Amino acid sequence: MNKALRLLFFTEMWERFSYYGMRCLLVLYLTSQLGFSDTSAYVMYGLFAAIAYSGPVIGGILADKVLGFRYMIIIGGSIISMGHVVMVFIPLTTKFIYLGLALIAVGTSFFKGNITNLLGECYDAGDPERGSAFTYFYVGVNLGSLLASLSCGFISYAYGWHYGFGLAGIGMFGGLIIFLKYQDVLGNNGLPPNVRLIKNKIIKIIILSVILVILASVMLSYSYFFTKILSFFGLISLGYMFYITTKISKTERQNVYLLLVLTIFVMTFFAFEMQLGSLFNLFTERNVDKVIFGMYIPAAVSQAINPFAIIVLGPMIARFVTSVTGKFTIGVATLSGCFFILYLGCLHASSEGSVAYGYLFAAICCM
Repeated sequence: MNKALRLLFFTEMWERFSYYGMRCLLVLYLTSQLGFSDTSAYVMYGLFAAIAYSGPVIGGILADKVLGFRYMIIIGGSIISMGHVVMVFIPLTTKFIYLGLALIAVGTSFFKGNITNLLGECYDAGDPERGSAFTYFYVGVNLGSLLASLSCGFISYAYGWHYGFGLAGIGMFGGLIIFLKYQDVLGNNGLPPNVRLIKNKIIKIIILSVILVILASVMLSYSYFFTKILSFFGLISLGYMFYITTKISKTERQNVYLLLVLTIFVMTFFAFEMQLGSLFNLFTERNVDKVIFGMYIPAAVSQAINPFAIIVLGPMIARFVTSVTGKFTIGVATLSGCFFILYLGCLHASSEGSVAYGYLFAAICCM
């Protein structure tokens, strides 16, 4: 592992620590402390994720056209850190939940895609170590998720929710400090073409960030309305893509249809995967026996099962299944198996409606 990869590995690991540390607590906190109904919490969580995972399109454009990957990572990490600070002060006013989540979502938009692109820029296209670098990088993602779910889950249970949110924020702040201190190992990778004009550009990006945070805060405040708006435009976009296929050649049309099918499967997979932070969390809290060998396991800690399974089982699957279609098929099949295992668990629940933890563990391992 070279120095550039090591730097980006730990930076991404701590950023994912902050994100998954917050995610494992969010829906539980909304429903148990802020009085949100299950549906309201799901809508809030889903809209937050939609903003955070669609925003990298904007972050990528700004990096390509304006600041470069490195400065966008620094700005994104700083905004995420501010978001976690705001989350700690939610007891002062519950409205801080909207501002805190908006800051984290916008910061993630600037950070997430650009650190991956920066890693790719550190290697030549034909470098045989390039593929291995992304594999190690993905391990960092899951390691951060594993550590966050364990530590933030137990800390919030033992000392209070805001200590859990605060610990998640410390993770992002630590990753940002590591990146700032050791970024010289990256050389000129990720820098904009003209560094001398960078000051004015940064000011403009900060102003844009403020506007985006305000917009995201409003959207989260009226999450039901904006979720319907996004759903409508999503359907319009899908219809427009099918319309485009009528204007292209038969060969191109077949390729586009294949891409659409794969896209729908990927979207479906992540729609279910995102439920780990919402539906699975509440199911674990309310319907799973969380006492294992005399030790109580907080519901949020169950989020560590998924990254643990990926780290342990991922290399084994990659070794024995080499084709992309084979891996894709296994992913879809095990996803189906996940919910079937939970169904079996519910059939064998106790008279109090409690499901054994083993069913939850096996199901999430399949996710």
